[in-house]
Amino acid sequence: MKIMGEEDFRTYGQGVLETFEQRAEKAGIRIAKPSYEGVRLVFPNGWALLRMSLHDPQMPLNVESRKRGGVAEIVKEVEKLLAGFTSLDMSVFRS
Repeated sequence: MKIMGEEDFRTYGQGVLETFEQRAEKAGIRIAKPSYEGVRLVFPNGWALLRMSLHDPQMPLNVESRKRGGVAEIVKEVEKLLAGFTSLDMSVFRS
């Protein structure tokens, strides 16, 4: 996901990661610790990792599942946790 319209995209992205982790904790989603790359959420049949790009104003999201249709289920949860970040291009969730 691209970070758009933010001069200091690293600070914005760090704020997204912190809020993402707080929202996940509040929702009762397990967080893998330590996670050196970003925030890794652990679901019963898979996981999601949201992190900052090393050089670009982007936040890659990786999702894996051991269950058929599980990636779509995890992506729905992740999308809820990212709601409201106006400088984060969420169009990838609508494709």
